[in-house]
Amino acid sequence: MTNSQICLVVTKIKIEVAEPAGRRERKRLETREKLFQAAVQLFAKQGFAATKVEDITEAADVAKGTFFNYFPSKEHVLMYFASRQLGKVEACMEKAKEGKEPIDRLLRVMAHDLLSLPARTPDLARSMMGSFMGNEEVRNVIREEIAGRGRNLLAQVFEIAQKRGEARRDVAPYEMARVFQQTMFGTMLLWTLNPAEPLSGILDRTISVLWNGMRAGGDAQKRK
Repeated sequence: MTNSQICLVVTKIKIEVAEPAGRRERKRLETREKLFQAAVQLFAKQGFAATKVEDITEAADVAKGTFFNYFPSKEHVLMYFASRQLGKVEACMEKAKEGKEPIDRLLRVMAHDLLSLPARTPDLARSMMGSFMGNEEVRNVIREEIAGRGRNLLAQVFEIAQKRGEARRDVAPYEMARVFQQTMFGTMLLWTLNPAEPLSGILDRTISVLWNGMRAGGDAQKRK
């Protein structure tokens, strides 16, 4: 499957996630979510590579052929996850435009939301990260969706923060977005190596330190 074909599938998935219409469509989305949740539980338990489509459909209690009505391959379960993540960043950006909440609060909520699924267990986080990196098709989609579109959306959030006087203006919004993404990924990775405490607490402290360096009048600016 070519990258353009993969992107078309991901786009189709995103539309279906974002725009449910009618009872039949709701049932379709419920079945997709059921398959997705069954898949991620199996990925956590036995790893991505060892999980078969038959395992997923059995856990979801649907016919094997049903899986392919929603996901062309097992790898597309991860692509669906990527589209969900992008939707969370889009939601943060739209709330930032509304201007009703401080940007740092929106970023904190979004960060917890983005890592809520991988944070279920260290094994699940390790399995998902390994699958993202180990499959070229999935890796290409992740790069395009998360490192590409997702970073651009985040940059818009930081640009809004700068215009509202909440974020320092001597760093480009796109650079802030890159640092934010790398911090989230690194936080999750290090947690999987030493999960001595829940990821949520570590994430809160990480966001506080990160925002302290990004906020307007923060310590990083005072030292200049």
